[in-house]
This record gives sequence, C-alpha cells and structure tokens, in this order.
Amino acid sequence: MGTSWGDVLQKVTVEKDRIIQCSELKETLLVFDMAMMNNGDLLVSSGKTELKLYTTDNQVKTFGTVFPLYTLGVHVNKQNEIFLGFSDSDYITISNDIVRRVVLMDHNGDIKQCFEYDRDNQRLFTWPRRICSNDKYIFVVDLLHGGPGRVVVIDKVGQLQWNYNGSFDKFDPKDIAVTSTEIVIVTDCNNHALHILSLSGEVIICKKISELCIHFPCSLSIDDDDKLWVGTSDSKSKVHALRLT
Repeated sequence: MGTSWGDVLQKVTVEKDRIIQCSELKETLLVFDMAMMNNGDLLVSSGKTELKLYTTDNQVKTFGTVFPLYTLGVHVNKQNEIFLGFSDSDYITISNDIVRRVVLMDHNGDIKQCFEYDRDNQRLFTWPRRICSNDKYIFVVDLLHGGPGRVVVIDKVGQLQWNYNGSFDKFDPKDIAVTSTEIVIVTDCNNHALHILSLSGEVIICKKISELCIHFPCSLSIDDDDKLWVGTSDSKSKVHALRLT
C-alpha cells in the first residue's frame, strides 16, 4: 500500500476486517502509481523522472530514468510486460508540442511499442494517469485539461477503440481494472461511484457506492478471485473489499 501525500510504502496483510502492517519502507518514496512484477518486485512511479523498483528484499533501486519526461501510470501484464505513461510536464496542459504517451516495455525496461497518436495523427492522450490491459485492449484513465477525465481504450497496435466520458456532468475517473470476465470497472472519486462497463464500452451500471458508506473511491485493484479492493481518498482513508453480484 502506498500514499502520494505521505511518502509511505507499506507491505500489509488482511485478516478479516483488519489491515496488519508487515513492514514499512524507511526511505522516503512518493507513490503516484505502482505495479507488481511476476517475481514480486514492485515498480513505483512517483510522477517524477525516475521509475523505482522496490525489491522483495526491501531494497529500492532505480529501474529506469525517463528525463526530461515524468512517469505517470504504470501497469504490468500477465506476460510481465510493462506499460508506462509519460508526460513532459508534471501538470496537465495542452500545446502542439507536448509529449503524452504510453509505452510498452519488456521486463528489462527496453521499449517495444509507443502509443501517442491514432491512424489519423490525432493525439490519443492528454495525461495518462492509470493503465490496465487484457489480452485484447489497453485501457487508460486520461485526465483532461481544465475539466473532467475520460477512459481511452486502444488495441494492441494502438488504434482507438472507444472513449468513455462518464455518466455524470463531471466525470472524475481515478483508476481502472478489468475482471477475468471482461468487465471494466472505473472509480469515479468526486461522484462517489463505480462505473461498470462492457468490453465494448457500453454502460452496464453506474453505482453510487456512497450508499454503502464508501466515499471518494480512488485506487482500485482486482485479485485472482475477482474481489475488488477500493481505496478511498477522504480524511478517513480506507480500503474496502467488494464483490460484483
């Protein structure tokens, strides 16, 4: 578990309704996003110019440097390949010469593919905050300048499949995940909601989870049993375990 505002990274276990801390990284490490490699090492994007690696023996190493760019969302797929979002700025802005891309790397950090423009040379992303994937598509939570966010979905060769702009006036997507049954789930922080989508981008349901006393859903992960783990970003930050029914 990590926090971007407290520079804390912890290893924890869950026992019934309690989170038990196993260890805490002593070195200050800003956590913007993180993803686990197949060997248990943890890639950490801090929103800065270096991608860090937190190893299973509690060491912190520099996995790669992208200077002068900034690392954003990071994701590791089942093949141990790494998707990493880049920006030439640590804030959201628009101009003709900006760099906003998602790259696919092998487990050594060598770039295999770069996704930035579609076949019509239109920019795919504004600020790729979060990334996930399945065997068919790459799903990106993309933040927009001066407004709400969106979900951008491309195929494995980088062609745009669909965009999703939410079911509320101000869609505030923070994280995204895909279940083993190909259901796409997006956290919508300021609307206190989960958006449940089909693989083709159709809305299955948009659920206000404030009805479950869950407010400001932010981070999202799905385990091997398709259980949803939702982290909140309010003053009483919690982790909630949910199941789709």
